Amino acid sequence: MCFLGDLKEFCERLEDESISVDPTESGVVFYSKWQGVPLCKLQATEGYYQFGGFERGDFYRTFSTTDLTLAFKVLVLVKCPLVRSALRYPKIVFPARRKGWPFSPRYGQKGKLIDCDIDGYADKLSWVHDLSPEQLLEAYVSKNGGLLSAWTS
Repeated sequence: MCFLGDLKEFCERLEDESISVDPTESGVVFYSKWQGVPLCKLQATEGYYQFGGFERGDFYRTFSTTDLTLAFKVLVLVKCPLVRSALRYPKIVFPARRKGWPFSPRYGQKGKLIDCDIDGYADKLSWVHDLSPEQLLEAYVSKNGGLLSAWTS
């Protein structure tokens, strides 16, 4: 819960952003609203952690995995660049090529590590594979980008 609390605190530095991080019976782990409008959520459903956004009030998933650590990393990779931009921190840019995805045999197969990756998060995940979600968040929170700025430049 400490990770989610820290992520919530950082994300709420955005004006009009409200975050809920209390896991509920409905399986919602992280829920974000901006100016009262649902923005994104991470939920646990049938053994998968599904991340996605909302369109016309309906949830659509863009990433689904059986690994909570990967789901948390995607959450950081989506939410934190928005906050960094609003705070006028330097942008963290990942190279266009993959560093090397260590789970490629299990990628994209139903019932495997990553079930759905519509927005192509695997490219960025390949660069942050060795970091914990907490370390990834720490890099995004730091003004200079911490470990990420050295790895991606």
